[in-house]
Amino acid sequence: RDFGMPRLLLCLALAACLSVAWAGVVVEKVPVAGTSGWKVSNEKLSFTILNLGATIHSLHVPDRSGKQRDIVLGFEDAENYKVQGPYFGAIVGRVANRLNGGKFDIDGKKHQVALNDGANSLHGGKVGFDKKVWDVKEVKDGVVLSLESKDGEEGYPGNVKVTAHYSLKGSILTLRMTATTDSPTPVSLAQHSYFNLAGHEMGSILGTKLCLKATGYMPVKSDSIPTGQIIPLAEHSEMDFSSTQLVGDKMNDMARKRSLPVPFDSDACKPVSKAADAPESAPDAPGGPTSGAPLGFDHNYVLHRPNPVMRFLIGIFRGLLRPLRPVATVTDPKSGTQMRLLSDAPGVQFYSGNFLNGEAGKGGVKYQQHAGLCLETQTFPDSIGSDPASDVGKGATRILRPGQTYRHTVVYKFETVECEK
Repeated sequence: RDFGMPRLLLCLALAACLSVAWAGVVVEKVPVAGTSGWKVSNEKLSFTILNLGATIHSLHVPDRSGKQRDIVLGFEDAENYKVQGPYFGAIVGRVANRLNGGKFDIDGKKHQVALNDGANSLHGGKVGFDKKVWDVKEVKDGVVLSLESKDGEEGYPGNVKVTAHYSLKGSILTLRMTATTDSPTPVSLAQHSYFNLAGHEMGSILGTKLCLKATGYMPVKSDSIPTGQIIPLAEHSEMDFSSTQLVGDKMNDMARKRSLPVPFDSDACKPVSKAADAPESAPDAPGGPTSGAPLGFDHNYVLHRPNPVMRFLIGIFRGLLRPLRPVATVTDPKSGTQMRLLSDAPGVQFYSGNFLNGEAGKGGVKYQQHAGLCLETQTFPDSIGSDPASDVGKGATRILRPGQTYRHTVVYKFETVECEK
């Protein structure tokens, strides 16, 4: 029997389905911020990616009235991205977050990487992936960026090839990251965008509503290195976003617990005007009993794990099936803009922009403290070499070996909701 015609018809049908799925996506190279940018857009939303740092430079989504708002913080000039401290919009690596002393062991061999955060290493070192120029390839649904990190860069072993595929479908922005290596090395990448769903220029995110699908968090010491513990959220209510809460209300709880002035006027739903002589921190500030960090959140949250049956099935199909789990829902009550975040990562770093201090952003906007929030899906910070059977080890950064592929997917779903009372 001749199956040629049915096969041909099936191929044509699949091609038609794919064409419909990605219909309306426009990818174009544009000059932006003094460097090369790629704008990806459809009738729902648009975003611009820079080849410097694989950075999300802008992300325009509609509010309740249909007005398009740019909801990510960023610089006007690419030169600022090259020397930035906040990591606006970039992909960070080779290892995201902090490494205590910049040290780790692989197969009994000690490694020392570059220190750029006091006595620790942060987001890959002095010249991490955020400060590299990536190669860019246009594809029908977005852009694929690639980078080669050489053996010895920032002290990390092995030549590593990284890809980042930003794609757009309807109101969904998806990022798929991969990495391979020719020698054992740790890899943990994260997307470091700062979001303000009211608009990047609108000031504080303390009036933003947040829900995190987490069961615990990792407390940190004064240098923001985790203590190695995972604390159930029920034990520290000021850290608990398992039900939807205003960020400012929880920060008020944190301030009261540490005998600090509250930063948020809950009745007016806006930041409290700071007195000229108000203290910035106290010996008992968040992060640990001796922390001097500014008030706010900068902690890894442990995401809800599938039940044992699902974990068993995932183990069987690992490599074929990488299920995404709900991570967070973020809502701006005034504009009605809502973002749902999903990922296959075990943790998410919730950072409330504590160290922002008047950085000059897009359009001349000054980004003050708490002007944006980050939700960096990731493996657990400072976890290389942790016992796989321990609580921290279950979400630890693994050693990537030749023949293996590191994968990390992040999905951002946007919609609008009615005014919330």
